[in-house]
Parts: sequence; C-alpha cells; structure tokens
Amino acid sequence: MDPKLNDIFKKILENPDLIEKTYRAEDEFYFTFKGVPMSIFRGFNRDAKYGPYSFYIYPKWTDSLADLSHISSLGNLEEADLDMIAYHAGQYKDSEAAKYFEPLFKLIQKKHAKIDLDDVYRKILE
Repeated sequence: MDPKLNDIFKKILENPDLIEKTYRAEDEFYFTFKGVPMSIFRGFNRDAKYGPYSFYIYPKWTDSLADLSHISSLGNLEEADLDMIAYHAGQYKDSEAAKYFEPLFKLIQKKHAKIDLDDVYRKILE
C-alpha cells in the first residue's frame, strides 16, 4: 500500500480550488488537480478486491480528459500503453485511506456539477 495516498486524498479534499477541469463518463469523474490528470470511479457491484471505488492517476497524460475517458472506455488500458497508477478501495479497507474514497468522489461530483452547497444552504435557510 502506498503511504502517500492519504496525503494525496487530503491535499485534494483540502484544496478543491486547485481542481481545474472535470469530465464525467457515467460513474467515473476525470479531473485535473494542479495539472495532473486523475479519475475517481464508483461501482457498487464489483469484486470485493476492488471495492466500490477506484482512484487513478495518469502522470504522463497530456491530451483532453474526454480523450482519456474514451481510451479508458475501450477496456484494455495496458494495450493502449496508458501509464496510470491505480488505487482500489478494496485494497485499503483496513487503512485510513478507506475513509477518503467516497468524500473524494462526492467532491469531484459537486465540482463537475458546479454546485456550491454553501450557497444552496444559504438560499434555503434565509
């Protein structure tokens, strides 16, 4: 297990302003954070070894997030020669990192939808 994963999750969750772009492809959100392409996937009917969430970092990707999504949708990332780092919630179920997958997914989902919950709550409660 990668000890830096907790730090990466915390950095993104604490600095949502540094999320620059988002792109949605069904149950996966692609995004860039400080210029680095990443994605977070949610799938509840998956093998337990993967768990309900997967987080990916694509350190060498330079094209659009839409193109990244398209290549990913073809199913065989190894053949596409796509360099990526994968983290699956099922591998981290007994570690601190397990608690960050869902909040990260929800954060990226909100950023993609451009929802400011504080503004929504303020309007409702005024």
